[in-house]
Amino acid sequence: MSPHKTRQARTINAAAITTLVCITGLSACGGGSDGGRPTPPPVTVPAAQAPSFTSQPQNQSVQAGQSVTFSATASGTDPLSYQWSRNGVAIPAATASAYTLAPAQLSDNAAVFSVTVRNAAGSADSAKAALTVTGTGLVTLAGAIAEKPGPDTPPTFDVMGSLSIDAAGKLFVAGGYNITSIDSAGTIRRLPVDPVCNTWAAGHDKAGNVHVSCWAAIYKVSPAGVVSLVAGNRDARGAVDAQGAAARFDNPQDIAVDANGIVYISDQGREAASLRRIDAAGNVSTMALHTFRGGTGGGKPITLRAPSGLAIDAAGNVLLIEGNLIYKIAADGTATIVAGSPDGGWADGDAFNARFSSPSGLAIDAAGTLYVSDTGNASIRTITADGKVRTLAGRFEQIGSADGQGNKASFNLPRGIDVDAAGNVFVNDAGNKTVRKITPAGVVTTVAGTPVLPRSSGSIDGLAQDARFYAPKGIAADATGNVFIADSLNHAIRRISPDGAVTTLAGSARVSGTADGTAGQASFRLPAELSIDASGNLFVFDMASSQAPGISLVRKVSPAGVATTVQVPVDPRDVTPAGKPATVTLPTMTTDAAGNIYLVSTATNANNYCPTPKDPGFCDSLRRIALRRIAADGSVTTLAENYNGTSPGVLMLGFRYGGMAVDNGGAVYLSDLESNVIWKVSGGAMTIFAGVPGKGGASDGKEEARFSTLGRMAFDKAGNLFVADTGNFTIRKITPAGVVSTPVGTAGKNDLALGSLPGSLPAVSGIAFDAKGVMYLTVADGIIKVVLP
Repeated sequence: MSPHKTRQARTINAAAITTLVCITGLSACGGGSDGGRPTPPPVTVPAAQAPSFTSQPQNQSVQAGQSVTFSATASGTDPLSYQWSRNGVAIPAATASAYTLAPAQLSDNAAVFSVTVRNAAGSADSAKAALTVTGTGLVTLAGAIAEKPGPDTPPTFDVMGSLSIDAAGKLFVAGGYNITSIDSAGTIRRLPVDPVCNTWAAGHDKAGNVHVSCWAAIYKVSPAGVVSLVAGNRDARGAVDAQGAAARFDNPQDIAVDANGIVYISDQGREAASLRRIDAAGNVSTMALHTFRGGTGGGKPITLRAPSGLAIDAAGNVLLIEGNLIYKIAADGTATIVAGSPDGGWADGDAFNARFSSPSGLAIDAAGTLYVSDTGNASIRTITADGKVRTLAGRFEQIGSADGQGNKASFNLPRGIDVDAAGNVFVNDAGNKTVRKITPAGVVTTVAGTPVLPRSSGSIDGLAQDARFYAPKGIAADATGNVFIADSLNHAIRRISPDGAVTTLAGSARVSGTADGTAGQASFRLPAELSIDASGNLFVFDMASSQAPGISLVRKVSPAGVATTVQVPVDPRDVTPAGKPATVTLPTMTTDAAGNIYLVSTATNANNYCPTPKDPGFCDSLRRIALRRIAADGSVTTLAENYNGTSPGVLMLGFRYGGMAVDNGGAVYLSDLESNVIWKVSGGAMTIFAGVPGKGGASDGKEEARFSTLGRMAFDKAGNLFVADTGNFTIRKITPAGVVSTPVGTAGKNDLALGSLPGSLPAVSGIAFDAKGVMYLTVADGIIKVVLP
């Protein structure tokens, strides 16, 4: 058909259509002179409505072997499509408004189900619904349970310190007895460092040389692998400024090299910490740091205590981590704070409002953006040139090894850090023994190494499956079904309600202290033992340590979350020769239902019970160990004691306490880590309840029963004593008659196996029973519920 004909046909057709429309009397023809009808309004098509839920999926509880159905309804423009997920992962073929799991198994306990509904206008996510599966066996109650890794293969990395990237993009990882290089293809090679030494700090120069600390010396490894001494002596520590081998370093932490080849070292000395400098001739000097002097001089000197990460900016300024602060140091030693606060913590925002927690690694890119390995917060932070701090990857309440975008990823002790020319950040994830890569968009991947132990620590509250804990230890349950956990490294007391919701009752994650107060106003150091009285008051054994110094305390937390410190009366016999109170430590604690507190205390330099007058040196070294009961009115009863071995038949001075429990008759039971026995203290006498001193094993029975490294203990309502046999990775049951059995766990197997009894367990840190006889265990970073026959 020709173009002309085509146009003519279209004209005729259009005219015919117009005539037809007019014959039908539609107003598009202009109507008539008399009977024309008004023009109706245009037809409006309703806009599509995005979906929204009219009913949400609900928590469900079923017996093992039964089926369970979750359902939801939604409104919105059809067609609607559904997709159910379990623990955040889509379930194949689960695309209806209801999802049925048939049959539910014990291993399904604590699984979380949700559904997403979609249409052309958008999507909506439902609330989460938790599944509780009951029946005898082991199930996850809350948190993430760290399971044993696969085959016992050696890790790619041992100890991980600094990380450095050369101009070609090759990574160098220092730590332990290796310098490891990783090229762009992922090939891992050990550099031939000779002499063999313990490396930690590393930094590269523009010629491709890697400078590395070897104990107390600095060596240089050329691209050809030639090793030469730069300065110091690996076998002689000190703080001597001199040339080459005559210089002395103490404990180098990080190394950075500027464009002129000047090497900077952060040196954490035992007596003094400093920023050291090595010039091109090998001369070592200590930089004198001071605040800004101004035009009239002045400026206060700055004393370093724990310098660590180093970086150098384009102007030659040194960036240095000192505690929880980031400093910029000019060539003349003038130091200004870039970001952070001495107090530490976690906060993004303006530089001086931002908070870090024990950062250890620094890097800087071409735009002047600083990258910080925020070790204590398990995250990677950035500081832009205009002083804005944000979190690039990881999050402070989540410790783990997950790859992912931004805060979906997790780290475990990130340390050494560097950035390549393309803006990719590489991090030594020391706790996971891996090297991680972070793209400029914040996508985290693992480029070398395999996590030695998959963990998912954290401090998140919420549904049981979503909640996270960090080294939980003591555990207790009240009469209404609440379970309480001493979340040790989160410095908090957590609560799991009967519906599976996890909340923080007292204390705050990552805030260590001894403050009394309500809820988050209170602080704890290392809460370990936990017990409960008939009124629902919790008693917390708050331990001291090198990281949380002081003496161990007994804390009381009310059902409303009010924390107070219990005053432990000083025994008047615990005195020194000068009449002053002796140094008293508290190895362990428990309570009974009446609220009596039972303590084992050890006093050093207790002289009041010196058997016969002897030389002062002997009496000054006396130790007194006592088992004491403190009643609610403050009165104290000594149940058993020993003075330097002078009281045979009672508490031994060599005791290593694993746990303590009290039966309904007031008898106290103590597990001894060293001798593998359980002692019973009643009426002032101390007898062996189970086990044979010095004989380890896993056999059941009575006289023939054996244990290995006994830990925490708890009684059930029938009077049976259950003890965590940590060396065997089992829970042992001891009847009142002293007969031993193993109801939970398999001796010698520490890979977690949930489901039917006996299963298998990792090391158990805490044990408790509720009023119904259900057992609860703290393991790694989660809580296990055990229903016994």
